[in-house]
Amino acid sequence: MLSIGAVTSAAGASGYFNRDDYYTRDADSPSAWWGAGAERLGLAGRVERGAFEAVLEGRLPGVHERLGFAQQGAWKHKAGWDLTFSAPKSVSILAEVAGDTRLLAAHDAAVKAALETVERDLAATRVKNDGRIVREPTGALVVALFRHDLSRNRDPQLHTHAVVANATPTERGWRSIDSRALYDAKMAIGLRYRQELALRVQRLGYAIDVTPNGGFEIRGVTSQTIAAFSTRRAEIEARLDALGKGDGLGTAKDADAATLATRRAKSAGERTAEPQRWRARLDGRALGALDGLRAAAERAGPKAARSHEGAARTVAAADVLREATAALAERDAAFSVDRLMGLAGKIAVGRATDADLAGALTDAMSRGGALARRVVEADRLARVDMEKEGLTTEALRAEERALIAAEAAGRGAVARLASPQLAGRAIARAAASAKEPRHAWTEDQRAATIALLTTRNSVVAVQGLAGTAKTSTVLATYAAEARRLGKDLHALAPTASAAETLAQALGLEGRTVDRHLAELKSGVTRPIQNRWGYAEPIWIVDEASMLSTAKLRSLLDAATAQKARVVLVGDVRQLGSVEAGAAFRQMQEAGMQTAVLERIVRQTDAALRQAVEQAATGDAARATGYFAGGGGALIVDKDADARLTALASAWLALSPAERAATILIEPSRAGRARINAAIREGLAAEGTLSGPALAAPRLESKGLTTVEKRFVFSYAPGDTVRFQRGYRFDGVAVAKDDYLTVVEVRQGDGVVALRTPADATVLWRPAEKGAAKAEVFARETGELRAGDRIVWTRNDARLGLRNGLEGRVVEVDPAARTAAIAFADKRVRVIGMDAADAGHWRHGYAQTAHSAQGRTAERVLIHAESHRINLINASSFYVALSRARANGALVTDDLAELRKALAGRAGVKMSALDASEAARVADQTVARELGVAARLAERLSEALRSLRVEPRRAEPALDSAAALFAGRTPEPTAKRVPERSENATRLRPEPSRPRERDRDAARRPESLDAVLQAAEERRRVDAARAPRRPSQDRGLER
Repeated sequence: MLSIGAVTSAAGASGYFNRDDYYTRDADSPSAWWGAGAERLGLAGRVERGAFEAVLEGRLPGVHERLGFAQQGAWKHKAGWDLTFSAPKSVSILAEVAGDTRLLAAHDAAVKAALETVERDLAATRVKNDGRIVREPTGALVVALFRHDLSRNRDPQLHTHAVVANATPTERGWRSIDSRALYDAKMAIGLRYRQELALRVQRLGYAIDVTPNGGFEIRGVTSQTIAAFSTRRAEIEARLDALGKGDGLGTAKDADAATLATRRAKSAGERTAEPQRWRARLDGRALGALDGLRAAAERAGPKAARSHEGAARTVAAADVLREATAALAERDAAFSVDRLMGLAGKIAVGRATDADLAGALTDAMSRGGALARRVVEADRLARVDMEKEGLTTEALRAEERALIAAEAAGRGAVARLASPQLAGRAIARAAASAKEPRHAWTEDQRAATIALLTTRNSVVAVQGLAGTAKTSTVLATYAAEARRLGKDLHALAPTASAAETLAQALGLEGRTVDRHLAELKSGVTRPIQNRWGYAEPIWIVDEASMLSTAKLRSLLDAATAQKARVVLVGDVRQLGSVEAGAAFRQMQEAGMQTAVLERIVRQTDAALRQAVEQAATGDAARATGYFAGGGGALIVDKDADARLTALASAWLALSPAERAATILIEPSRAGRARINAAIREGLAAEGTLSGPALAAPRLESKGLTTVEKRFVFSYAPGDTVRFQRGYRFDGVAVAKDDYLTVVEVRQGDGVVALRTPADATVLWRPAEKGAAKAEVFARETGELRAGDRIVWTRNDARLGLRNGLEGRVVEVDPAARTAAIAFADKRVRVIGMDAADAGHWRHGYAQTAHSAQGRTAERVLIHAESHRINLINASSFYVALSRARANGALVTDDLAELRKALAGRAGVKMSALDASEAARVADQTVARELGVAARLAERLSEALRSLRVEPRRAEPALDSAAALFAGRTPEPTAKRVPERSENATRLRPEPSRPRERDRDAARRPESLDAVLQAAEERRRVDAARAPRRPSQDRGLER
């Protein structure tokens, strides 16, 4: 563990040290100067108090100029920063209680290894260059090291204070340090320390158990023993619980505040007596276990040291890098080297170091296992998007090539549903029959509808901004005409709620894309017949931007097999898929025929509409300006608690009807929990929540990738695991959809022990099988009372519930452990809340922008904190703002910083192929299809000529060739290209340029009749040149 705290001033530092003599109090506390900067100043050996304070004050030995500046008669200089490296509690216990002093040396070495990384990569100052302030690396630090072994409660706690003085040498003399990188790299510095310590601990003969965040404990030190010596941690957690910020609901600042609030003065005592007092806390068995661990480690040490050196580390680093790459590739098609090495570093704890990983990366790139790709990602230090060195894989590139080829192969592959004239009449009928239209049809809507009805491409897209009435105008009219023509329509979407919304608007049955593909595979979905034969399927897919590359590729492959048309509907400026790829945007960039809707009609308030329009273009300053100027309320408050309270109060101030028409968006999990709690408290006070309370189990997805599910350290006792297919583990059968409880995790054996519904124990080795088909949930407890709003979070066939379905608790029965819930589908269900599958619910007051995408409400309340690098960006803000029809409220910590964040962080997902590569794949596919058409035409010509000789043999070839050739010519399509503006990137249509093949295509016949007519004309010319035979005439007449 690493904590960083500023030593704010020389005067303050002097008083701090005088009061507690914190670093120099113990004569036997090892101290030392460290760093290239200290060496340059001649500082070495034990840290003396006088030299230490002088350095903190900016008075460097041998340097005439004091660091800092004079202000109002006082000298100003920030003293430095305290980087405190704390060993895992089990290491402290074995070192201090069991007396294994080898662990002290391992800790010291790990601290210095971490500081070497800090000095090499982070030591820098800021200088002015051509009028700009830039960072200048220096590679030298002045550090004072003090190793302590006690907590304030006098528990064993091995830790080292590395006090980094605010001084670093440059060619122009000594300068102050740019400390931003220290704070930004805090997690990486701590991880580097734990990597080195874990390897050294294992070399000493101990085994370790790692944690998902890159931590570890020594195996064999029980949780009860650790708790016995963690009284300080218990005090901090109790303080957080008392403030309602326990169980991970508080922020890092909350934890720091709790630490300060519970901090007591350090008590004096005879240091040599502590080990005996510590040993007296443990019973004989626990004490014997510790001594036995130490003895066993000392015996195993020499052999263990050899097993963690050389070739073994090289192999381990290569394995770690493959695992980290696979984990990132599940969610992103390209990613920065920084992200890869950060994740690999966590996985590598106990297996390899950063240096080992760097070597493995070099080797992987030389072998083609990782491919270089420039990426754009939010930089933690700059807090805006930056172009970085990145990576992708050949598998990801191949997936994208296949997707683009599947779309391009469908260009010109189908007949038009209607002529432009008939399409215009359909629009007129739709406009005339609309019930109480809120607005007249826009030109965008008319053009899009005509494009869909007249296209000859099997895959087309509707790219529409949020609130352009895509569904109620364009898709409704298209679906009505397609239904009139006897087509087999399907309403699909990535989520059940989006599919249901689309289905209701079009009068169809809705399905998720996953369910649709599964039913096609199993044969549940079969072609339907109409009076003309089998009806042509048409799949209308809403929220297409939320489909991953792999999912959309599977859908298009299925469409090809089913000879189905596909209409993809979405908005590339909204949030993308959770899984890898930006398929919808990439297909547009590659030339997919796309109808564009840009005129927003949802908002009834002009200022709010203008705010949404500016948010769509990425202009955060204008968007927030219009919003504050009339579109809604703007609340700015630095205090996080005050902001969350303001959001809850704003919601509670509404009437019940207004609450039902309001969406409250909070990006963070902890923030949602606290807002929900505040709202429920208010509802109880006003009497909306009434009657007894039921404490019900709740299952929260852990959001693990398949790779992470293979690691046993991803599981904890109490977790719930559900398998999507049946398995046998060590002879014990586990049924599909059973819910199993994790009862034990054995890292040494790679085993997760699960309890089945029949109360049997199953030993599961996730690294061997089952991980890909496992869902993993953390088990929590939530309170339900009559009047509560909830949201169901998983599709459930038994209960007839879908993911995202909202409900209101009518009544709870604590004795029977049931809740009667009235859901939005107008059905009341009485649910036994202890049932294994009944935990998929959450309180429905605050939600994420991802959950809100696709929904519309009268008003929206938004919490947008500028520092949330991974949660707040232009896409999420646009989605949140565009949900409202009439008004809303925006609550933030800093308006200026929020505007910078939104302008600088687009929130756009990367693809493995760049736009030019994708377009090239599409062009090559079209050219290949045209070549096929040309060959078919030649075969058709040959078949027609063979009619002169043997008509019967020619007829099958004629029919086959003509059917394949009919309608194979692709239409020119509008390519989507980036348009750069001062504040954002947006998409605009590029006018198609007539290509040579397009002009040729225009002269080609479009139907079987036209093909036969042209072939007949060529036959007559050939026949005029050749002697006639009666059989030929009869054959042709026939």
